[in-house]
Amino acid sequence: MATPELSREPLNLQLFKADDDAEDLLYKNRLHDLVIGTTSPAKVAEEWTTLLAKENYEQLATYIARPNPRGLSDEEETQGISLRTIAPNPSGAISETFRTLTHLMSAFPPFHEGQNRIIDFMTALRDLRGHTLLDGVTSASGDEDAYGNVVEQDNLIQLWEFGGNWQGLCELFVRQKQEYSYPFSDIERPGSETAVRWRNWQSALARITTLGLLDCGFLSALDDILPPSRDYPDMQQRKIGGPNRLAGSYVYKMCKKTETVNEPREMWSMERWNTWKEQYIMIAKDDKFYHEARVVAKLAVQQMESFEKEDTGTVN
Repeated sequence: MATPELSREPLNLQLFKADDDAEDLLYKNRLHDLVIGTTSPAKVAEEWTTLLAKENYEQLATYIARPNPRGLSDEEETQGISLRTIAPNPSGAISETFRTLTHLMSAFPPFHEGQNRIIDFMTALRDLRGHTLLDGVTSASGDEDAYGNVVEQDNLIQLWEFGGNWQGLCELFVRQKQEYSYPFSDIERPGSETAVRWRNWQSALARITTLGLLDCGFLSALDDILPPSRDYPDMQQRKIGGPNRLAGSYVYKMCKKTETVNEPREMWSMERWNTWKEQYIMIAKDDKFYHEARVVAKLAVQQMESFEKEDTGTVN
């Protein structure tokens, strides 16, 4: 069982590893300075954007100066070198940085300064959108991709055009979720470090989603209290503060847009809103759930009903 201090204070960042190389340290040191407050979110965002643009320019200049930019030399083929490692690769740098960032999110309690700095960093990046970077091998007339399709233009990245699943970053969150939420993990033990990290991570995920930075709503812990969920039978062991994971007003607004959903990553519907409400009512009244869960469930129902009353104009 975690101590009260564990749930209120930052956890171990688990940032640096023994096998980190110079490239790893380049972005990890920046993220460390970000979350501890040594460098402001806006400054880190500006420095990183500038670095990506500078590296892309230098890599592109070296790449196009090759005798055959779109092919390997005999020596390179013998060494097993991939053309992808030679061509500009800003998407790789972005993915590696955000992979680390998704993990750092688990260290900070909701609205802790460390979490605030991560969110402010992402919003600062969005304010710097506009840079265009070449990613991968340049195309030529008649080039084909791995599927035999003719490549009509270079693969370009418009930096920080966040929203949806920009650059596949939501997939990094999917993998990070699997680090915490799996059958019989310590997430089932209220107060454990894993459960605290899960709460912290869900809080950051909620803020990122409601701000429109990335659409990671389908990873919300709310999904765990739907009866078809794998985790539904073990709700008694779960932190159930669903509406606290994603801002209630955002959830209600999104649910009102459609009556039902069927796709795996479609999260919001009025059918689910009503199901969540029914589940919270049941939990609030059922003595087999621990006291904290019943209190949270009762507050959740009150919050949900307040949104409904505001929507119908029946607020007292």
